[in-house]
Amino acid sequence: MQSRRGRRRDSSEDAPGFLRNVQDIPKRIKGGDVATVYALWGEETYLLERLLDDIVGALMADAGAMRDLNLDTLDGSAASAAEVITLAETMPMGSPRRVVIVKNPSFLTTSGEPDAAQRLRQSYDAHESGNHDRALHLLFRALDIAPVALDGPEATDALAKLRATAVETAPDLVAYVDDAPATFIQVSLPEGAGGGTDQDRFLGWVKDGPPESVSVVLHVQGVVPRRVMRSLGDAVVLADVDTLKARSVGGRDAVDAFIAKQMKSAKRTLDADANQELRTRTHDDLQAVVDEIEKLLAYVGDRERIAVEDVRAAVSDGSGFSVFDLTDAIAEGNSPRALMSLHSVLGQGEPPLKVHALLVRQVRMMTQAALLQDQGAIATFKRGMPYRAFMNTVHGKWEDDAPDMLPRAAALNLLKQKPYAMYKALVQASRFTAPQLIEAYQQLMTAEEKMKSGLGADGLTLEDTVTQLLHLARS
Repeated sequence: MQSRRGRRRDSSEDAPGFLRNVQDIPKRIKGGDVATVYALWGEETYLLERLLDDIVGALMADAGAMRDLNLDTLDGSAASAAEVITLAETMPMGSPRRVVIVKNPSFLTTSGEPDAAQRLRQSYDAHESGNHDRALHLLFRALDIAPVALDGPEATDALAKLRATAVETAPDLVAYVDDAPATFIQVSLPEGAGGGTDQDRFLGWVKDGPPESVSVVLHVQGVVPRRVMRSLGDAVVLADVDTLKARSVGGRDAVDAFIAKQMKSAKRTLDADANQELRTRTHDDLQAVVDEIEKLLAYVGDRERIAVEDVRAAVSDGSGFSVFDLTDAIAEGNSPRALMSLHSVLGQGEPPLKVHALLVRQVRMMTQAALLQDQGAIATFKRGMPYRAFMNTVHGKWEDDAPDMLPRAAALNLLKQKPYAMYKALVQASRFTAPQLIEAYQQLMTAEEKMKSGLGADGLTLEDTVTQLLHLARS
């Protein structure tokens, strides 16, 4: 196996396995340099998720239709090292490799493992959901014994200790602990699962050498302690994604370069003061930058230049509200937030007719979303679906003739919008029926006629219209 040594930016001491250029990892995998364990970490969510997707894509490139059967994702805050090892030791089916993703494994993070009370609660929740094998795994972790110790005095002492913990911290779980002896069954845990901490068990497994048919990807939102990094050994590829953000790109600050790349892709220009305002309002969080740029593009429409006034109108600064906060609040039927957002936006100097135009555009997009869903022309969007799930299961998954069912102009066609704008329209439309949205559009047209004819104060007319839309949302 090729050497993966490198130097971490905040230390003069080498950490085994660390790759200075984390972007090289997927390329190495495609070139045949595959590790059995990858540890990815960092504070920057966007970079972390992108690297995870690229690595998993490279690892599963040959899985074909068997990808889902050979890809497991675990919540590391609840999964024990034994569960991770059990999955990793399972042979792949119809694929050369199995991949196990462990999100925020408690046995690697600085926060440490869940305590006995937390493990007990997780065990109870698993039991109530019908996952009895998982409940037993977690109960053994709470007891800190191996199944082979059930017949000995160690189990009696452990149960008494756990019961005392439940009495003190979780009285509602005392009965669950009392019933444990009657429900215990022998479960198959990897050899050596008892004794030591979860971290010791996992590190021991890594040291012994995982099967070459598996790659375990440890995904940590935060920092992996240096002691743990060193303990993982040379065979593990370590990647700190925050090193990407710390670099300059072509002599330019990495965040500025990232924003410039997004603007170039969208064929837009961002004024220097608008760029700084965007960075200030997103706190240089790249995922927030991506999301807010999507909002900006929806806000400016076909206009090529984006000014600081556009950023202030479309991107919330955390203390005030943006026009998108207004549309979100209306869709949720949240009257206090909607009216506060409206007054805040108007107070920032936005003309009522411009705010009205944005509402018209958004209701138009929501109506298209509702009609396409009703006709089955696009993949089913479930209420509450996260953005990443939308990108994987909905975006691009529509009938060939679906775009032709909508206006030809790209600016007016939902399926020709940026992904985030389409996602927001689907989220908001999921709270309405198509007839309700058509009625909302008619109300907006009536308000526009009133504002343009000078029959009333534009601000009051807009407030009345927002109130009517809120009534529709709540009905």
